[in-house]
Amino acid sequence: MTLLAKLKIAPSHYTELLSRDLILKRRTSRLHYNENTLKQNTFNQIDSEVRKYGLEFFCVMETGLINQILDLNTDTLFEDLKSRANREELNKLFRYSKEHAESKKDRL
Repeated sequence: MTLLAKLKIAPSHYTELLSRDLILKRRTSRLHYNENTLKQNTFNQIDSEVRKYGLEFFCVMETGLINQILDLNTDTLFEDLKSRANREELNKLFRYSKEHAESKKDRL
């Protein structure tokens, strides 16, 4: 076995802006994907709306591909959490009180 490094815990001068307690207070949905699909009419309405703005709507319906995308999103989130700047950016997506959620009106 080769010794690669000797590590020690040292005091940090950095103060994390995000409190762990905020995770318990967050108002963002924690619901899991339940594999329910939308009605075709809903897809048609979305497609019609986005075309008004010159955009294209597409969706994925295959369970295997959906699960692959969810796994990739999870891996990406945990990779992002390693970065202070990314953690602070992600923090903007969470609502920690009913008042904060109502003031934003973005349903996050």
